[in-house]
Amino acid sequence: MKKAIWLLIFIMFINGCGTFHSMEKHKGKGLKKVYNHSYKEVYMAVVRSLNDLQLFMLKNNEKEGYIYASEGSRWSWGEKIAIYFTKVNEDTTEVEVLTGKILVPLAAPSTTIWEKDILIEIDKKLADSFLR
Repeated sequence: MKKAIWLLIFIMFINGCGTFHSMEKHKGKGLKKVYNHSYKEVYMAVVRSLNDLQLFMLKNNEKEGYIYASEGSRWSWGEKIAIYFTKVNEDTTEVEVLTGKILVPLAAPSTTIWEKDILIEIDKKLADSFLR
């Protein structure tokens, strides 16, 4: 009986664990916004936005056009956040934000809508840089 319970817990844990690799199949289904700013300006605005929102950047690749982040720390069981960048032209960049649970069975429901919060923060950063 104990083995069955531990097996069930293990299966729930494995099925609940989300990875950034698993999020890639959902690319194109996230919240998107197009900015009338260069790729570099938008990328830097996203980096500053994540810092101000106290999100932990796990991996970033400016050349490949993505940033992976999470709430709190590297060991957080909360939200995972993938941000994808697409250069539309020299002065236009599209940003897509996807979120998901890192450990679905154990993660508490998030009260933060990170997709919108991140895009709002990017808006602020780009407006600030435009006004300077």
